[in-house]
Amino acid sequence: MFAVYFSVGGAQTLEVGMVNYLWPALTIVFSVLLTGVKANFWLIPGLLICISSVFWIVSNGEFSLLRFIAHVTENPLSYLLALGAALFLTLYSIFTKLWGRGQNFSTIILALDSIFFAFLWIAGFGDDTVVTVKGVVSLLVGGFAIGLAYGCWTHGVLHGNITVLSMASYFTPVMSCVFGAIWLGAQLSTSFWIGSLFLVFGSIVCWFSTKEASAGNQKPK
Repeated sequence: MFAVYFSVGGAQTLEVGMVNYLWPALTIVFSVLLTGVKANFWLIPGLLICISSVFWIVSNGEFSLLRFIAHVTENPLSYLLALGAALFLTLYSIFTKLWGRGQNFSTIILALDSIFFAFLWIAGFGDDTVVTVKGVVSLLVGGFAIGLAYGCWTHGVLHGNITVLSMASYFTPVMSCVFGAIWLGAQLSTSFWIGSLFLVFGSIVCWFSTKEASAGNQKPK
């Protein structure tokens, strides 16, 4: 949330969102490292495709390290927070699966988040806020959607297959871009859309690596 708050303009907000959407691929990687999920060689190229896609998006359609660094340094806090959020959600999912004992604490976590952000707003954190109808609608709809999504996600992590659950989330970057372009009025370049599609593709490759590994480990009857 802080990453989005500190972003400037609709296009940068969606760029920050794409950095955050590294979490499906990272969830697969950490599932392999920490929970014993099996994966084959395709996990590596899948992860590289995801990272390259984000690099492509942030550097505005070029594989240029200098342009990437220059773009990130325009607003480093927002991009770093987005990357941190991706890692946090990944670890939250993994450790909820390992330590949750079937208990869904997402309601408590979101309630504490709401109290924290309300305190910051009352304390006057950040720039002066202008209350608009669109802003209020965004807050209410966004809050409901986030709460519902995290509650369902946590339930799925506790009682389902985390790799399959991640696979079901792979098209969220594209849906996010479409919604963001409409709601925020962001002008997205062709390279942005290409990078988003490759991010989805790389995540699917990561999931495919676990699926193929599981199939390969099954003994014929």
